[in-house]
Amino acid sequence: MKKLTAILSTSIIAATLFTSSALAAELKMNVNGNAVDFKYGSPFIENGSSLIPLRDLLISLGVPNNDQSIIWNGTDQSVTAIKGETTIKLAVGQKEIYKNGKLFRSLEVPAKNVDGRVFLPARAVAEALGNKVGYDSTTSTVLIDSSAASNTTTFDPSDLSEIISSGTNNTVRLPAASLSLLEANKELFFAPNRDMISLKGKTSVVTDVEIKKNVTKYNNTIAEKMDITIDLIKEYTGSSGETITEAIGHTGGKIDYLSEKWRDATYYQVFFVGTNNVKKGDVTYVNGVPVGQTTVNLENFLGVQFEAPMYVLVAGNFYSVADAVDNLKESTSITEINGEKVPAVNEQALRNLNVYLNNVKSEIKFVSTVVNSLQVYSIEIDGYIYKPAQPLEVIESSSQEFNLNLLKNSSGKSFLPTKDELYTVKLQTSIGDISKSVTYLDFGGKPKTAPGLDVPVEKPYTPGQGNKQDEIKTPAKPIEGDPIHG
Repeated sequence: MKKLTAILSTSIIAATLFTSSALAAELKMNVNGNAVDFKYGSPFIENGSSLIPLRDLLISLGVPNNDQSIIWNGTDQSVTAIKGETTIKLAVGQKEIYKNGKLFRSLEVPAKNVDGRVFLPARAVAEALGNKVGYDSTTSTVLIDSSAASNTTTFDPSDLSEIISSGTNNTVRLPAASLSLLEANKELFFAPNRDMISLKGKTSVVTDVEIKKNVTKYNNTIAEKMDITIDLIKEYTGSSGETITEAIGHTGGKIDYLSEKWRDATYYQVFFVGTNNVKKGDVTYVNGVPVGQTTVNLENFLGVQFEAPMYVLVAGNFYSVADAVDNLKESTSITEINGEKVPAVNEQALRNLNVYLNNVKSEIKFVSTVVNSLQVYSIEIDGYIYKPAQPLEVIESSSQEFNLNLLKNSSGKSFLPTKDELYTVKLQTSIGDISKSVTYLDFGGKPKTAPGLDVPVEKPYTPGQGNKQDEIKTPAKPIEGDPIHG
């Protein structure tokens, strides 16, 4: 059973950071065992991240120190770095790091121009160039290993068995079928330089309902989930020195207006080999293998604790939807509707389709930052189908209501839902197909005010397994010159 207790507080985190900062006389950087001599500025702290002089960082990682390899564009305040077949691009004031034209990672803080020099967190750029990054808190040193500078991995997937067992209080171990799948796709799951959507094209859409019915059935499947909202997240170092990101999140959930409780959320525990910028509250894009079921301790709005099932995923891709969407734009079409190809970026819009089933009104609601509208061609629930004569037009931030009696089976019978039953609603739309898990609610009267979501109770972080604040900095010093030149 996964038990999380509410002990962690802001004051504890602050005290930890204060102590670390006080002990760190000077931030240092070490590449392949060699200390880096900062010639283009001194590192400093901002929002818990180490900001390193960009030119020093690039040179130490083998980027030639010339105007053909490190290019400053004063018009858009961007820097382009070229090493071999890899091109990295970033801009002052922006968090995004692009690799070979695609979004690679978002920084924790934007790249910054300080007295005419560009500074930024070291990890994203170093990893974009294929390096492994760590931090030695005892010496305040950022550690970079370029031996990992390829799209290969030395990580042994069998090590996950112990990691998962420990993370689930010995309730889940890695199934043999899952291990075989991970070994067959080792580079796509674990390579330090893997693409943000490396598993795209190998995934299957598996609904919450299907996982709840039989999670073992999907031990040999790479499931695609685009709507896991993160409740808790932490990083720690595995026994072989790899960074493990572990998170708990939920999908779905509806208010039961009779009991005034939030119900039917599905909880997931995600294990990800590597680091990312996902934070508590982010809606995430996850491609991973369902490996088992454990439990999570929840606390409702009255302070009452209780247990709920939680499903364990080993993720090869685990990023916020906001970070992943630009990569999806570059992907190939995901489906064909009415003879037209559908771009993968529309998966983000599909994720924002909300479906409600109740005896007051049944509706489809759409909120999107990607497209402004879509058309719904058909609605299917348990073999009951409704195909409107004219597609239902759903405009951003609006909804379309429909009568459940319109759904018919092959015998012409109307769909008759059962109170509190969980259904899979399949929608065919102008931008792709999607399935949603929805509970039918019988209000029995006027809906009441919703009290709020049951939340996982937090577990205290073990020393060295903190809240991703792994690089401590020293105050900035005045620097002269243009942003990347001396």
